[in-house]
Amino acid sequence: MRIVKDYDERKTELLDAAVQLFHTRGYEQTPVSAIIDRVGVSKGTFYYYFKSKEDLLDSLAERAARQSMLQVQAVVGEQSLDALGKLNRVYEASRQWQSANVELVMTILKVMYNEENLLLRRKIQRRSLELSVPVFSEIIEQGSKEGAFDVRAYQAVSELILRMGDDLNEITVPLFLEAKEHPEQLERVREWLTLYERSVERILGAPQGSIHILDEAFLNTFAQRYFSGKSR
Repeated sequence: MRIVKDYDERKTELLDAAVQLFHTRGYEQTPVSAIIDRVGVSKGTFYYYFKSKEDLLDSLAERAARQSMLQVQAVVGEQSLDALGKLNRVYEASRQWQSANVELVMTILKVMYNEENLLLRRKIQRRSLELSVPVFSEIIEQGSKEGAFDVRAYQAVSELILRMGDDLNEITVPLFLEAKEHPEQLERVREWLTLYERSVERILGAPQGSIHILDEAFLNTFAQRYFSGKSR
Protein backbone atom coordinates (compact mmCIF):
# COMPACT_ATOMS: atom_id res chain seq x y z
CA MET A 1 0.00 0.00 0.00
CA ARG A 2 1.41 3.39 -1.02
CA ILE A 3 1.94 5.75 1.92
CA VAL A 4 1.05 9.35 1.15
CA LYS A 5 2.87 11.98 3.19
CA ASP A 6 2.47 15.73 3.23
CA TYR A 7 4.88 17.96 1.33
CA ASP A 8 7.03 19.12 4.26
CA GLU A 9 7.30 15.67 5.82
CA ARG A 10 8.50 14.02 2.62
CA LYS A 11 10.91 16.85 1.86
CA THR A 12 12.35 16.57 5.38
CA GLU A 13 12.86 12.83 4.88
CA LEU A 14 14.82 13.46 1.70
CA LEU A 15 16.95 16.14 3.35
CA ASP A 16 17.66 13.97 6.40
CA ALA A 17 18.62 11.01 4.22
CA ALA A 18 20.93 13.22 2.17
CA VAL A 19 22.72 14.48 5.30
CA GLN A 20 23.32 10.91 6.48
CA LEU A 21 24.62 9.79 3.09
CA PHE A 22 26.79 12.86 2.56
CA HIS A 23 28.38 12.13 5.93
CA THR A 24 29.09 8.44 5.28
CA ARG A 25 29.89 8.61 1.56
CA GLY A 26 30.72 12.23 0.85
CA TYR A 27 28.75 14.63 -1.32
CA GLU A 28 30.42 13.79 -4.63
CA GLN A 29 30.11 10.03 -4.04
CA THR A 30 26.39 10.17 -3.24
CA PRO A 31 24.20 9.86 -6.35
CA VAL A 32 20.57 10.91 -6.34
CA SER A 33 19.66 7.22 -6.66
CA ALA A 34 21.18 6.50 -3.23
CA ILE A 35 19.01 9.18 -1.61
CA ILE A 36 15.94 7.81 -3.38
CA ASP A 37 16.71 4.26 -2.23
CA ARG A 38 17.27 5.37 1.37
CA VAL A 39 13.85 7.05 1.54
CA GLY A 40 12.06 4.52 -0.67
CA VAL A 41 10.57 6.89 -3.23
CA SER A 42 10.64 7.20 -7.00
CA LYS A 43 13.00 9.38 -9.01
CA GLY A 44 10.00 11.48 -10.01
CA THR A 45 9.26 12.17 -6.36
CA PHE A 46 12.81 13.42 -5.78
CA TYR A 47 12.65 15.77 -8.75
CA TYR A 48 9.25 17.02 -7.62
CA TYR A 49 11.01 18.49 -4.57
CA PHE A 50 14.45 19.30 -5.99
CA LYS A 51 15.72 20.25 -9.44
CA SER A 52 19.07 18.56 -8.78
CA LYS A 53 21.42 17.37 -6.05
CA GLU A 54 22.83 20.92 -5.92
CA ASP A 55 19.31 22.25 -5.36
CA LEU A 56 18.92 19.80 -2.47
CA LEU A 57 22.17 21.11 -0.96
CA ASP A 58 20.82 24.63 -1.33
CA SER A 59 17.76 23.55 0.68
CA LEU A 60 20.02 21.99 3.31
CA ALA A 61 21.93 25.25 3.62
CA GLU A 62 18.66 27.17 3.93
CA ARG A 63 17.46 24.82 6.66
CA ALA A 64 20.80 25.05 8.45
CA ALA A 65 20.69 28.86 8.35
CA ARG A 66 17.17 28.90 9.77
CA GLN A 67 18.05 26.46 12.56
CA SER A 68 21.08 28.54 13.48
CA MET A 69 19.03 31.75 13.43
CA LEU A 70 16.52 30.29 15.90
CA GLN A 71 19.29 30.23 18.51
CA VAL A 72 20.41 33.72 17.55
CA GLN A 73 16.89 35.15 17.77
CA ALA A 74 16.51 33.66 21.24
CA VAL A 75 19.63 35.56 22.30
CA VAL A 76 18.30 38.85 20.92
CA GLY A 77 15.15 38.40 22.98
CA GLU A 78 17.05 38.14 26.28
CA GLN A 79 16.12 41.33 28.13
CA SER A 80 18.86 40.88 30.75
CA LEU A 81 21.70 41.26 28.23
CA ASP A 82 23.18 44.51 26.99
CA ALA A 83 24.01 44.86 23.29
CA LEU A 84 27.65 43.85 23.62
CA GLY A 85 26.62 40.78 25.60
CA LYS A 86 24.05 39.90 22.94
CA LEU A 87 26.53 40.29 20.08
CA ASN A 88 29.03 38.00 21.78
CA ARG A 89 26.28 35.51 22.59
CA VAL A 90 25.25 35.52 18.91
CA TYR A 91 28.76 34.51 17.89
CA GLU A 92 28.82 31.94 20.69
CA ALA A 93 25.47 30.47 19.61
CA SER A 94 26.78 30.16 16.05
CA ARG A 95 29.86 28.29 17.27
CA GLN A 96 27.72 25.96 19.39
CA TRP A 97 25.49 25.14 16.44
CA GLN A 98 28.49 24.45 14.22
CA SER A 99 30.02 22.19 16.89
CA ALA A 100 26.81 20.17 17.01
CA ASN A 101 26.63 19.89 13.20
CA VAL A 102 30.24 19.40 12.09
CA GLU A 103 29.48 16.99 9.22
CA LEU A 104 26.68 19.13 7.79
CA VAL A 105 28.73 22.32 8.07
CA MET A 106 31.76 20.79 6.37
CA THR A 107 29.66 19.16 3.64
CA ILE A 108 28.05 22.50 2.81
CA LEU A 109 31.35 24.39 2.94
CA LYS A 110 33.22 21.90 0.75
CA VAL A 111 30.59 22.15 -1.96
CA MET A 112 29.96 25.89 -1.56
CA TYR A 113 33.63 26.76 -1.91
CA ASN A 114 34.28 24.51 -4.87
CA GLU A 115 35.28 26.92 -7.64
CA GLU A 116 32.52 25.51 -9.85
CA ASN A 117 29.79 26.48 -7.37
CA LEU A 118 30.17 30.26 -7.23
CA LEU A 119 26.50 30.89 -8.11
CA LEU A 120 25.33 28.48 -5.42
CA ARG A 121 27.60 30.18 -2.89
CA ARG A 122 26.31 33.64 -3.77
CA LYS A 123 22.71 32.44 -3.49
CA ILE A 124 23.30 30.97 -0.03
CA GLN A 125 25.15 34.09 1.10
CA ARG A 126 22.31 36.35 -0.05
CA ARG A 127 19.77 34.27 1.85
CA SER A 128 21.93 34.29 4.95
CA LEU A 129 22.16 38.09 4.73
CA GLU A 130 18.38 38.38 4.50
CA LEU A 131 18.04 36.37 7.71
CA SER A 132 20.91 37.96 9.63
CA VAL A 133 20.77 41.70 8.87
CA PRO A 134 17.57 42.38 10.87
CA VAL A 135 19.01 40.60 13.92
CA PHE A 136 22.33 42.43 13.82
CA SER A 137 20.58 45.75 13.15
CA GLU A 138 18.49 45.34 16.30
CA ILE A 139 21.57 44.60 18.42
CA ILE A 140 23.55 47.49 16.94
CA GLU A 141 20.68 49.92 17.46
CA GLN A 142 20.44 48.83 21.09
CA GLY A 143 24.20 49.23 21.51
CA SER A 144 24.13 52.72 20.04
CA LYS A 145 21.36 53.77 22.41
CA GLU A 146 23.31 52.31 25.34
CA GLY A 147 26.44 54.19 24.27
CA ALA A 148 28.43 50.99 23.69
CA PHE A 149 28.58 51.51 19.90
CA ASP A 150 29.09 54.70 17.92
CA VAL A 151 27.06 54.18 14.73
CA ARG A 152 23.85 55.55 13.24
CA ALA A 153 23.10 53.65 10.03
CA TYR A 154 22.23 50.42 11.82
CA GLN A 155 21.13 48.35 8.83
CA ALA A 156 23.95 49.51 6.56
CA VAL A 157 26.56 48.81 9.24
CA SER A 158 25.03 45.39 9.90
CA GLU A 159 25.18 44.52 6.22
CA LEU A 160 28.75 45.80 5.97
CA ILE A 161 29.91 43.60 8.86
CA LEU A 162 28.14 40.53 7.47
CA ARG A 163 29.41 41.08 3.93
CA MET A 164 32.91 41.44 5.34
CA GLY A 165 32.30 38.09 7.03
CA ASP A 166 31.39 36.54 3.67
CA ASP A 167 34.57 37.96 2.14
CA LEU A 168 36.53 36.63 5.10
CA ASN A 169 35.11 33.16 4.45
CA GLU A 170 36.35 33.35 0.86
CA ILE A 171 39.85 33.38 2.38
CA THR A 172 39.53 31.31 5.56
CA VAL A 173 37.36 28.40 4.39
CA PRO A 174 39.85 27.25 1.70
CA LEU A 175 42.67 27.69 4.23
CA PHE A 176 40.78 25.59 6.77
CA LEU A 177 40.10 22.86 4.21
CA GLU A 178 43.79 22.85 3.27
CA ALA A 179 44.80 22.59 6.94
CA LYS A 180 43.90 18.90 6.96
CA GLU A 181 47.01 18.30 4.84
CA HIS A 182 48.88 21.49 5.78
CA PRO A 183 48.32 22.21 9.51
CA GLU A 184 50.20 25.52 9.31
CA GLN A 185 47.22 26.99 7.44
CA LEU A 186 45.23 26.92 10.68
CA GLU A 187 47.45 29.70 12.03
CA ARG A 188 46.57 31.84 9.02
CA VAL A 189 42.88 31.25 9.78
CA ARG A 190 43.51 32.53 13.31
CA GLU A 191 45.25 35.63 11.98
CA TRP A 192 42.39 36.50 9.64
CA LEU A 193 39.74 35.92 12.32
CA THR A 194 41.62 38.18 14.73
CA LEU A 195 41.88 40.88 12.07
CA TYR A 196 38.13 40.63 11.40
CA GLU A 197 37.42 40.82 15.13
CA ARG A 198 39.41 44.04 15.48
CA SER A 199 37.79 45.47 12.33
CA VAL A 200 34.27 44.87 13.67
CA GLU A 201 35.20 46.62 16.92
CA ARG A 202 36.47 49.66 15.02
CA ILE A 203 33.42 49.84 12.77
CA LEU A 204 31.12 49.75 15.81
CA GLY A 205 33.31 52.03 17.91
CA ALA A 206 33.52 49.30 20.57
CA PRO A 207 36.49 48.92 22.95
CA GLN A 208 39.34 46.75 21.71
CA GLY A 209 39.05 43.21 23.00
CA SER A 210 35.33 43.52 23.75
CA ILE A 211 34.05 41.43 20.82
CA HIS A 212 34.89 37.73 20.73
CA ILE A 213 34.59 36.13 17.30
CA LEU A 214 37.71 33.98 17.46
CA ASP A 215 37.49 31.25 20.08
CA GLU A 216 40.69 29.20 20.23
CA ALA A 217 39.09 26.23 21.98
CA PHE A 218 36.27 26.08 19.43
CA LEU A 219 38.61 26.38 16.44
CA ASN A 220 40.92 23.66 17.74
CA THR A 221 38.07 21.30 18.66
CA PHE A 222 36.24 21.88 15.38
CA ALA A 223 39.44 21.26 13.43
CA GLN A 224 40.18 18.05 15.35
CA ARG A 225 36.67 16.72 14.71
CA TYR A 226 36.89 17.55 11.03
CA PHE A 227 40.40 16.17 10.59
CA SER A 228 39.55 12.94 12.44
CA GLY A 229 36.14 12.56 10.82
CA LYS A 230 34.42 12.49 14.22
CA SER A 231 31.40 14.62 15.07
CA ARG A 232 31.66 14.23 18.83
